[in-house]
Amino acid sequence: MLFRDDLKQKKVVQINVPHKKNMMCLNESTLDPFPILKEAFLKKMQKVHLNRYFNDISQSLLLKLSDYAGVKKENLAIGNGADELLYYIFTAVRNNAKDWALSLSPSYFDYKSYTAAVGMNIKFLDLDKNFDFNQDNYLKLCEDDNCRLAILCNPNNPTGNLFETEKILEIVSKCKKLVLVDETYYEFSGVSLAKYIEKFPNLILVRSFSKSFSAAGLRFGYAISNK
Repeated sequence: MLFRDDLKQKKVVQINVPHKKNMMCLNESTLDPFPILKEAFLKKMQKVHLNRYFNDISQSLLLKLSDYAGVKKENLAIGNGADELLYYIFTAVRNNAKDWALSLSPSYFDYKSYTAAVGMNIKFLDLDKNFDFNQDNYLKLCEDDNCRLAILCNPNNPTGNLFETEKILEIVSKCKKLVLVDETYYEFSGVSLAKYIEKFPNLILVRSFSKSFSAAGLRFGYAISNK
């Protein structure tokens, strides 16, 4: 076989979405607030040499982003949307077909898509009626040798609630695996674990400009982690 046998049972992961007036399931903004940005972009494009490969991430962009996030620019990685960064993270932790990631349910639906794309399995711990979970049960699942990644979406999508910072930090400190905290909706809560990345080398945060900045079409995401 030229490709993995399990690919026959998997759907192709599509980044593009149907064109509709309002995509509520994706939490798209109904406003397009960037006429000034578009003008600046078109002006900048006049100086871009499209025949040349892209050189490097703009240092001025990294500096502005580090100032906004309150971290050093060395702690940042930029991607074409948070989804690209999620895919890279899943690819990096996957060793063999027995590996799996741990997530909560319900949570962001594409965690399952990206684990499948890289040949990983995914297991879920169900939220209770208050949209919360037991960290001891979560940690017990993390102890499995084949668990390679622990995922927590905070604020959680689609339930919209925040998990206690102390609870997440307990998981990060006790879990011996990489802990991915998806902070795509960070701006709606103002609560972040960014100040803890130097303390925990197994902590990585992912954020996006798609939601609170109304810029889903810009495809701009970034990760924050211990360098």
